[in-house]
Amino acid sequence: MKSLQLLKLSIDICFIILIIDVIFSFFTYLMLILYGEPFTVTINDSQKEIVDLSFSSGLLIISNFAVTLLSTYAIYLLRKLIRSFFKNSFFTKLQIALFRLIGQLIVLSVVLQFIVHFFSTMLLEKRLEIGVSVDSGYYSSLFILSIGLFFIYMSKLFKKSRSLQEENDLTV
Repeated sequence: MKSLQLLKLSIDICFIILIIDVIFSFFTYLMLILYGEPFTVTINDSQKEIVDLSFSSGLLIISNFAVTLLSTYAIYLLRKLIRSFFKNSFFTKLQIALFRLIGQLIVLSVVLQFIVHFFSTMLLEKRLEIGVSVDSGYYSSLFILSIGLFFIYMSKLFKKSRSLQEENDLTV
C-alpha cells in the first residue's frame, strides 16, 4: 500500500506542476499575442521563433496549448484512477473507463504533437520535413505512445477480469 501512496503523491506533484505550467503558459501566450512582439515557442522540444503573428502561427500556438491541456487532463484522470484504488474495489466500470480514456488521451496527444511539429516546421521554417526519430530515454514519443497503448490494454484486461469476477460471484 505504501507504493500506491507514493504513486499518488508523485502524480499529485506532477499535476500541480502541470497546472502551474498551464496557467503560466496561458498568460504568457496571451501577453505575447497582445503585444505582438517576436517570441520563441517550444513545440515538441524544438524552438520555433514567431516573428509576426499571423493566423497560422496563432493556430499553432493554440494547438500546442491544446496538446498541453490534453496531457494535463490525462494526468488528472490518472489521479482519479489512483484514488479509486484506495477504496479497495477493483475492476469497476469507472476504472475500466479511466484506463481506456487515459490511454486514448495519451495516444491522441502524441499524434497531435507530431502534427503540430509537422505544421510548425512547414509554416514557420518554410520547409517540409517528415521523419521519425527514436530518442533514448523516457521522453521519447515512441515510449509515451507505448504507455498510452498499455493503458488501453489495461482497460481490456480489467474488463475481462470484471466479467470473470462477476461469473465467479454468480457461481459462489
